[in-house]
Parts: sequence; structure tokens; C-alpha cells
Amino acid sequence: MSFKFLEHTSDIGVQVIANSYENAFEESVEALIYLVFGKKIDADNSQNLASDEMRISGEDYHSLIVNYLNEILFLIDAEKIVPLQLKIIQFNSKFIHSRFKRFHFNLDELPINLYVKAVTFHQLRIVEEKEKVLIEYFVDV
Repeated sequence: MSFKFLEHTSDIGVQVIANSYENAFEESVEALIYLVFGKKIDADNSQNLASDEMRISGEDYHSLIVNYLNEILFLIDAEKIVPLQLKIIQFNSKFIHSRFKRFHFNLDELPINLYVKAVTFHQLRIVEEKEKVLIEYFVDV
């Protein structure tokens, strides 16, 4: 894991450091899934899972990551789908196109560890440094 959780008085933060924007966004998704379920999710038969795609847009990197992660929350909360093996296949500062495997779950077998309402703009940071991208985001619980 290349992410860590940040302490905050009323929210939970996540810090991701990666070597590119694409990897930082993918790691941000992994961190969010870990936060929601309290563990890394690996489907035993992931090769048998249906593939799906997601296209998300935003005005800039900040709105893009918030929109992207909130769409992941929607999949988990409303459709009971965990996106596994997520890979970004097209990316720029205003658009993400990603592919993933649809892992359907039920709450009896895979309970929610932490109900996350939304990823917010509050204290959101995206910093590009020498060959590294840092993303810090906070979730509303």
C-alpha cells in the first residue's frame, strides 16, 4: 500500500504518494475501498468477474478526484459493487476513463467497516513534485 490515513478531529484523511497522476488516482481508489471495508478486497475468482468501464469528468484535478472517488462510493453503496483491478486507460486533467472488474457483494459476507458519506473538497491537496504526485483527501463519515 502506498497510502496512509491522516488524523483529523472530525474527519478521516487519506494521503497517497505515487509516481504519476494515474497511479495516484488508482491508489486513491484502493485507499478508499480499504477505508470502507477495513481491509484490502481480493476476489478469489476475479478472472470470472464481468468487466466494466467508468468515465468521469471534472473542471480540474481537484474536482476530478472528488468526482471519481464519489462515483466509487456510489458503486459500493447503491449497487453493492467493489471495483477490483481498476486501471486507468485514458487520463488528463479533466477526464478519466478506467476499466475494472465488478465484484458484487452482500453485507452479510462483506460488511461495511466505515460508512463514508462523501469525499469532500475540504483540505483537498494535490501536489506534483519531482517524479511524484501527492494527493490528500478527506472523507465525510
